[in-house]
Amino acid sequence: MYFFLLSIVSAYYKFFFGAEFYGTKNIPQKGGVLILANHLSNNDPPIITTHIPRKLTFMAKKELFKIPLLGSFVKSCGAFPIDRSVSDISAVRTALKLLKEGNALMMFPEGRRNKEFVSSKIKPGALTIASKAGVPILPVYIEGKYRLFGKTKIYYGKPIPPEKIQELIKSASENTADKTTIMSDFIYNSILSSREDF
Repeated sequence: MYFFLLSIVSAYYKFFFGAEFYGTKNIPQKGGVLILANHLSNNDPPIITTHIPRKLTFMAKKELFKIPLLGSFVKSCGAFPIDRSVSDISAVRTALKLLKEGNALMMFPEGRRNKEFVSSKIKPGALTIASKAGVPILPVYIEGKYRLFGKTKIYYGKPIPPEKIQELIKSASENTADKTTIMSDFIYNSILSSREDF
């Protein structure tokens, strides 16, 4: 039923928003993986999910879980709450547990929707989570404005192995003054470069 519904959602985005998907062969079929994408719209989670052949888990703002019906629906889709106003240790622990158990987890490192994708708005914590869980990162770039009968492109980049992530964090830690910038820039460039092979 889950994948049948995804096929319907996929058809919806292809018809109404001209969705095109690239690099689906790059998606890990099994094992823990952290999926990181830019965040343009509320359409991002479902459109990315349509071409991932496995069930995903998500971080979602806690406010969604307080809305009648929607909260139950979001939870049934594999989401768990995060409090964006504080450093939510509980959400991080849940993320680590899910990844170590071999699940695919999707996060938007900007933390909220942004019309412009810039490195200064990226929070580097996702790198730390991937490093501690020992899983690769799958970068995804969404190009387009979700205009009706327009064109929207989704690029699934090549997975970044955990060894490279750990090496980057180690290098950034040696330059404490620019650690956050180095890590944010790495995430930004990884997501943006997803489209380079197509």
